[in-house]
Amino acid sequence: MSTIVNIKTIPQPHGFTLNERTFTLRFHGDTFAQDIPEYIPVRIFAQVDDKWAGLFPVVHTTPGERLVRNEPLTAVSSASHGFPRCAHFWWQAKFPFLPLPQGFQPSSAHEWQRLVKNIERDLLADPHLSNTDPECYVLMRDLFWMAFVAAFPPFPYGTNWPRWNTYISMEGDFISRWASKDANVFCHDDSPDAHGAVREWVWEQFSTTVEEMLSIPVTH
Repeated sequence: MSTIVNIKTIPQPHGFTLNERTFTLRFHGDTFAQDIPEYIPVRIFAQVDDKWAGLFPVVHTTPGERLVRNEPLTAVSSASHGFPRCAHFWWQAKFPFLPLPQGFQPSSAHEWQRLVKNIERDLLADPHLSNTDPECYVLMRDLFWMAFVAAFPPFPYGTNWPRWNTYISMEGDFISRWASKDANVFCHDDSPDAHGAVREWVWEQFSTTVEEMLSIPVTH
C-alpha cells in the first residue's frame, strides 16, 4: 500500500525544506505461524519527486520502538532491491571521510580545502556511483559542494578557486541556490568577515545534513 501526502514547506536562507511529519503504521488482519518470530521486517518508503532532488526523506522510529540494530533506515527509491540498509553499515562503506577529525575547525579555510579533496577522492573512487547508488551520490555531491563553498566562499564568482573534476556535476539544491545571485547574499562581499559568516552557515548545514541523513555525529 502507498499513499501521497502534502507536506508544508519551510523557508530557509537559501531555499526551503519540508516540515517533519509523524505517521502511524497499523496492520489489519492476522496470519498463522507455528513459530512466531520476535520481529518481521517491513519495508517503508519515503520518496520526493525528482524535481526536488535536494530534499532527502529520512525514516526514524519513535522512542521505545526498534528497527534493525536500533538504527534508523535511510530512504531508498522504489527501484532499489532488498530492504533499506542499516545506517550503521551504510555510512562506513560509502562515506569514509566521516566522521570528521575531532579537531576539525569549521572556521579554517585549510580544513575545508582538505575535506574537499577527501570527498572528491571518494566521489571519484566509483565512476558508476551515480547510477548504482544515486541516493548516496546525491548526498555525497551535496556534501562536496558545501565543503567547496566553505573552502572558497567567492565561488562561483571571480577566479579565486580551483577547478574540480567535472564528473562531480554542479547540481543539487544547495549549490543551485548558492550560485543564484538572488539567493546568495554574500556574492558581492569578499571580506574576511563575510567568509567567516559563510563558513559558519555552511557548517550548520553540513552538520545537520550528516546527523539527519546518516544519524551519526559529524565529528569523532
